[in-house]
Amino acid sequence: MSLSITALNCATLPVALVDLRAIDLDDHVVVRWTTGSETGSELFTIERSADGSYFTDVGTVAAAGHSSSTREYEFVDRAPLQGTSYYRLRERDLDGSTTYSDVVAVGRIQDATITASTMDHAVWYVHGAEPGAHWSLHDARGSLVLEGTITDEAGSPIHVEGSADHLNLLLVKSSSRVFSLKLPPGTAGERTMVTASAN
Repeated sequence: MSLSITALNCATLPVALVDLRAIDLDDHVVVRWTTGSETGSELFTIERSADGSYFTDVGTVAAAGHSSSTREYEFVDRAPLQGTSYYRLRERDLDGSTTYSDVVAVGRIQDATITASTMDHAVWYVHGAEPGAHWSLHDARGSLVLEGTITDEAGSPIHVEGSADHLNLLLVKSSSRVFSLKLPPGTAGERTMVTASAN
């Protein structure tokens, strides 16, 4: 079920929430929060959104109930969204009442992978880069040969007819990272895969 609820300030929570953060760790996102004290708390529900407005539940963590000392919690989202995601907590008390935390955001970008047919090197396909990312192809001297914009995360084609023999490097610039991919010489009849590393 999707929810569209404005998050309340952390200070209004029945628990004293002193920290809430979402951390990108390769193939998953860790949501961590710390409470200074809790009175009558029962359950934390972790909610996620792609746009910061419509949230869905992605997991739950049992609350301490009653605590006057600092407690740390963690939830691992093992199927996170690409791009920017928004997380918040919905805290339920023992009496059934609920309150919401503020929203935290985290950005995730997949490693880009290029696959190409080396029959003629006429088309390269970029997989895993976010739509809207800028790509540019360069020759061995670093001069710009072609450039454009990624249109499809699942496989964005780059047509390089007439320029294939001069290409040496592909740069993919997302909103937060730059991926450098060195293009190897082609071997007739084979396919080549190049995996990016973020700079």
